[in-house]
Amino acid sequence: MLETIREFALERFDEAADADELRGRHAEHFLTLALEAQPELVRRDQRHFLDRVEADHDNFRAALAWLLDRDPENALNLAHALGVFWYTRGHVREGRDWLVAVLEGASPAPSATRAGAFDWAGYLSNELGEDARELLEQAVACARDADAAAALARARSQLPITLADGDERIAVLEDALAIAEQAGDPFVLGVALNNLGVESSERGETGRARELYEESYRVRAEMGDLARMALSLGNLADTAFGAGDLTRARDYATQALTLARKVGVRREASGALDELGWIALAEGRIGEARELFNEALTLMLEIGGLSLALLTLHGHAAVAAASGDARLAARLAAAASPDVHGDTFLGPGGQALFERHLAVARAQTDPAEWDEAWAAGAALTIEQAAAEVLGP
Repeated sequence: MLETIREFALERFDEAADADELRGRHAEHFLTLALEAQPELVRRDQRHFLDRVEADHDNFRAALAWLLDRDPENALNLAHALGVFWYTRGHVREGRDWLVAVLEGASPAPSATRAGAFDWAGYLSNELGEDARELLEQAVACARDADAAAALARARSQLPITLADGDERIAVLEDALAIAEQAGDPFVLGVALNNLGVESSERGETGRARELYEESYRVRAEMGDLARMALSLGNLADTAFGAGDLTRARDYATQALTLARKVGVRREASGALDELGWIALAEGRIGEARELFNEALTLMLEIGGLSLALLTLHGHAAVAAASGDARLAARLAAAASPDVHGDTFLGPGGQALFERHLAVARAQTDPAEWDEAWAAGAALTIEQAAAEVLGP
């Protein structure tokens, strides 16, 4: 429909006596649809339901906008139901914005839904590279006050992404897993197992990490949650890569990429491509590694996953170093450095490979020239650093 005709039709519609009634019926219909789709978005037919919600995304937006002013509680119900869709399909910034808006307008009374909305808002904020601690702490407090075990387990599983102390992170994650095992929600159990696996990997407990990832994969496979199965496979690939088993790592990462593309999940596809890039670099296929990192970084930027983009910028820095472009390596490494963005865990294999290539490049470069390039890179935003390798 031509935009001018659409605007004219909307003006006429707003003049109608029953406009509010019809908008209310529209919002009620799409709230019902979202609530029906919500559990299916993490089950075997998720591609069908993800596509269905995607096709009506504008209708859901219109329903949210109408409910936000007139029925804040149902606005909260609708936004919470769409949380997994926004995350899975990469509508990161939009989802975060809607969730924050509805939380501000809804009743502060604790409930599992309100806790879940805080949790999704916090996790999406973290994906954007923002400080999500307050949102996730509110998710934990709200779930506890509402005596909502599954919501509490999931919020406790997400909270450690905001915590600096490793012992505190592991304690919170162990507690979250214990709650999840009692809650009886397989989606939450898969999250708790996976996130404890990530922390175990960071602590160098490779064997335990692998067992936790395998269990999370089993739980998700029983649900038929292909998107989260891809995530568990990507983490298994990272563990195998860290152990030096490149063949198994490639197999896991390839399976993860296949599943992610089958469901249309750009986030998990970008993670698998990133892993395949590190494997290619480890095997000396520098050009292929560059192309894989380019594809991964493009997807990450499309969904606004700036925290994930940092991982691939490290990969590009290592590729630049391996290619003999020390200045670019220094600029990209500085742009993604912990001094600017906080610690970024590349996995045991990626971290060692990155440090080795960067050390060689630095040793072969005049110290003043290296320092100059590093200082220039540290002043770049993530998007500016990405443009160094992808173009404007």
